[in-house]
Amino acid sequence: MAPEQNLVVLSEYPLQRDHVGYSLLYDLQELILSWNIPILDVAYRFPMQDNPRLYNRFRNPYRVADVSSTTAPGNQLLVICSTPHFLLTLASLGRDIHRFSRIAVYFVDSFDAVTLDGFGPRILKFVDLVFTGIEEIAEDLRNHHGFEQAHFLPFGIDALSHARIPNKNQVDVFGYGRINREYHRALQSAFGAPSSPYTYVHSTFETATINSMREHRQLQWKLMSASSINLCFEPSDTPRFLNRSPVLYRWFEAWAAGNLVVGTRPKCTSAPSLMGWEDSMVDVPTDPADGPDAIVQLLRDRERLQAIQRRNQIHALHRHDWRYRFARILNTMGAPLPEPLRLQLDTLQAHCEGEKLPPAIIA
Repeated sequence: MAPEQNLVVLSEYPLQRDHVGYSLLYDLQELILSWNIPILDVAYRFPMQDNPRLYNRFRNPYRVADVSSTTAPGNQLLVICSTPHFLLTLASLGRDIHRFSRIAVYFVDSFDAVTLDGFGPRILKFVDLVFTGIEEIAEDLRNHHGFEQAHFLPFGIDALSHARIPNKNQVDVFGYGRINREYHRALQSAFGAPSSPYTYVHSTFETATINSMREHRQLQWKLMSASSINLCFEPSDTPRFLNRSPVLYRWFEAWAAGNLVVGTRPKCTSAPSLMGWEDSMVDVPTDPADGPDAIVQLLRDRERLQAIQRRNQIHALHRHDWRYRFARILNTMGAPLPEPLRLQLDTLQAHCEGEKLPPAIIA
């Protein structure tokens, strides 16, 4: 009898459930669980506060429990994580690593591929495929580490759940997390006063810790789906992006929520294809002082605003649902599609047909 090829997932999210920056991992994990794909239990081997220098240099911090009782020989493993450090979980598997017929990794954040120079060769020898949401990382893995099976896989969004709900247009401008500070000051000055007829909802905190990821995501989606305009600025000036300018998760969120996206356009080579429809983004004036007037003009043209909002949701459903991305991972790994995922893909395809759009490409 042939060995079982079904997929098992090892995700970094359980270790970061109170960090606002891991909402992508949370959203993806919720979908994976809904598709009845098993997720392995991972924990820290010892308290994080115990001697950080010793922790970083000499001890593997991770423990993956009950692998032999929750997997079958021949299963395939997908590791989903932000950066390469989490790949030390593979070393913590010990002999259980040989239970898996194939191992793939999906990196969902920016990192310097040089960080793999130390432990990378030892860990990557267990890995068959790498997917990354930032195309330059795939290039670095191929060019500098000789890892040929590195693939660019853009981020996605749960469009099936969110993009079929029309935007309510109860909030004028939404700007969350990392946004251009000069633009924030200009908008807050113009729209933040009690006398302003416009509402600008924005972050007012510095810490990344949250009490409940589920409640945080529910509230964020409520706010986005009630907001006419969403601010998105390309991230190359943020140090951890190393001058890279990818299309980040917030763009996919904004499109699915039915926002008109305003900000600065990503510069990566994949941006034109990922954003390849009319008014997928509206560029802001170079001078932040001119930003409030430009945004007011967009808000006043309700016919254009609503047309852009609807178009963004249609293209989120047609191009960018996580289900397309995950189907590509499974197809590349040669793993079967779980029945719940297959049925949801059928629903997406039927929606495309209803909108007279060509079928989405998931291979």
